[in-house]
Amino acid sequence: MLREGFGAAFSELEHERYLVDNSGRIDVAWGATVIELKSDLRREERDVIARMPDYLADAARRSGAGRTTVGLATDGATLLAYTLDRGTLAPIGRYDVEAEHPERLLSWLEPLLAPVPEVMPTPIAVALTFGRHSLAFGRAHAELRRLWAEVSDHPEVRLKRDLWEGLLRQVYGDDVGSDALFLQHTYLTILVKAIAARVLDLAIDDPSEMLSGRLLTNEGIVGAVEADFFDWPLLAEGGAALVHSLANETVRFRLRDVEVDVLKSLYESLIDPDERHDLGEYTRPIGWRRASSRQRSRIR
Repeated sequence: MLREGFGAAFSELEHERYLVDNSGRIDVAWGATVIELKSDLRREERDVIARMPDYLADAARRSGAGRTTVGLATDGATLLAYTLDRGTLAPIGRYDVEAEHPERLLSWLEPLLAPVPEVMPTPIAVALTFGRHSLAFGRAHAELRRLWAEVSDHPEVRLKRDLWEGLLRQVYGDDVGSDALFLQHTYLTILVKAIAARVLDLAIDDPSEMLSGRLLTNEGIVGAVEADFFDWPLLAEGGAALVHSLANETVRFRLRDVEVDVLKSLYESLIDPDERHDLGEYTRPIGWRRASSRQRSRIR
């Protein structure tokens, strides 16, 4: 699959690679990715959890600074993805293989293994790349939780969170807000603003410009993307890097040719169905704005 699906040369794949300290062997390594092969993950997941931290730490030492190492464990039916978060193993994704749709497995793996540019932005492709079970969401959500723990008591951040929850209560008449939903809306809003910029082929060099809407305002598009509750990560150390990283993930899609509502499918793939029911089935994050027909034409 790595060779035919992602163009990996046989010489690039390391089989049965010993750890630096000779304490174990990695089944397969490709760049910053390590892969553990099992017969049945239902019985062997505990073994994966015990061994994967050492495999990832070894891969990090070999790959050098600046590269995110990811570990995959699979028995052919299920794939589990992990990374190290400050030395602790963190699950970042799970995929159950659909025999009728083998291409969806490649789409799920593609952001991790081989970022291919110019992918058509179909609703399924976007949902697989950025949805709730995607590797992109797993990694970003872990980082958002870390950032939230760092700045959640900051007065400006607390005010944004309280105002967001107050508006939800005003609209739905109940306490439906939660930290988990706030982080999901933050992730989704960052992606939406990045997609809007990418539709116009705008370079995203300054995360604050993108989140505030100044990037589009400079193009004469006013009111479609504005500052809102979800720029709080910029107040935390590493927050700007996370926003920039997520924005870069959208580069693989040929967004200038988008013709369908990929945002609806993205939203539905992120928010749990029970939460969507509580929120009124299809509800965009508070703070989103609808573009005018002229603005939509400009974005197209």
